[in-house]
Amino acid sequence: WRKPQLILLDHGLYRELDFNTRANYAALWKALIFADANGIKECSIKLGVGEDLYPLFAGVLTMRPWNRVIDPSMDHLVIHGSESDRSELQIIG
Repeated sequence: WRKPQLILLDHGLYRELDFNTRANYAALWKALIFADANGIKECSIKLGVGEDLYPLFAGVLTMRPWNRVIDPSMDHLVIHGSESDRSELQIIG
């Protein structure tokens, strides 16, 4: 038997991002990490995400439903591999 392999293809960026886009994207990730709902909304809107779509955008980036994205616990974005994590990811995906 051959061992399974995971091969990642990194296409990198296809264009250079301007300073404001990079700064807003970094600020968005900071808001995601700290479960800052207002920050997530503000940064998402600055990045061109519709005012009503920021929860979906945050979910796509983190692979978590909105209630987990804004959960203030320290491990709110950690994927433990539990059955509930698998079920959650199947619902999203």
